[in-house]
Amino acid sequence: MEELPMSRSLSLVCLVSIGLIALAGCAPQHAHFGTPMKHEAEKPLTVTEVVTNLDKYDGQYVRITGEVLAVGEGSDCWMHIVDEDESKMLRCEFTYDLETGRVPPEAKGKTAIVEGKLTTQTFTEEQRRAMGRAKGQSEGELAKVVGPITWPRLDCCSASIKGVKPAQPRPREYEHAEHK
Repeated sequence: MEELPMSRSLSLVCLVSIGLIALAGCAPQHAHFGTPMKHEAEKPLTVTEVVTNLDKYDGQYVRITGEVLAVGEGSDCWMHIVDEDESKMLRCEFTYDLETGRVPPEAKGKTAIVEGKLTTQTFTEEQRRAMGRAKGQSEGELAKVVGPITWPRLDCCSASIKGVKPAQPRPREYEHAEHK
């Protein structure tokens, strides 16, 4: 077998190394938040599957995938995920230590996989109108609010989002009204 001259061998090693580094840079970033995923091997449910079958999944630990619609930029303690058609939404309340990393606003529009316990939260007509007032809705919009509504919520202990880096951890002394 013919040996390559040292300079050719070194050049080949450098070329392969540069190629591998370039490929690694092209790989989409994938950020993990919270505790390790418990059901990583399982195919995640869609938001629609869960929301349309609340009786089946309420109180259960579930794995769900969806697109990030919104992130609680002020509180850092929640995000909304939706299916592609955005017809169903799920609010994910983060239950993990936010000091370990926060979901950045850049997560909007990215694919997320979340795990946690699915619960429901019922809001009275009065609570719904108070939330509407806090959002600046007009009296005409508030008049359309009739009766209670039950929304699904995931007590999210684990999230994985493609295409983002974690935001800086929040200092422990920071407290938001939603967590008091």
